[in-house]
Amino acid sequence: MKNLFLFFCVILFFASCKQVTPPPDTAKKEKDSVNIALVKSMFKAMEDENLEAVKGFYSDSVSIVGPNFNEWIGKEQMVKDMVSMFETSDSIKVKIFAIMAETVEEGDLAGDWVFQWSDVSWYEVKAQKKIIIMYHSAEKIQDGKIVVEGNYWNQWDMYKQLGAELKWPDKKK
Repeated sequence: MKNLFLFFCVILFFASCKQVTPPPDTAKKEKDSVNIALVKSMFKAMEDENLEAVKGFYSDSVSIVGPNFNEWIGKEQMVKDMVSMFETSDSIKVKIFAIMAETVEEGDLAGDWVFQWSDVSWYEVKAQKKIIIMYHSAEKIQDGKIVVEGNYWNQWDMYKQLGAELKWPDKKK
């Protein structure tokens, strides 16, 4: 009887123990939230055609690639491209439909990243057309600045909307 009583006491002791769960990493969640907010704010500044604000989100030594593979540009060229877009386009809108933050722990890509997927639209003044593209970008954030950005959109889809046609050469017989 004594053994049975001890057995029930041990069972009761273990049953009443609270399961230990690791505390949430609040620092990482906070950093991720700040980085996501930074990227969203950068796109908002682009919508507002605020070049100075857009420039402020990027480090002076930023490296940007895309949409063409291995075509890297720096901040100076990015600013020139942005000025050109602002001069030829109106009503820029970035509708982000998915955004996430991720930390890469090791390797060449180690660091804090934000990935976003969006529909980007604008009115192309010269063509007098609204253009809509699906856009994806990945931004590496360091010390509150974008230090690397990779982006992709289907350029052919954009050119088709602008009226471009693809003409294949005639086959030789």
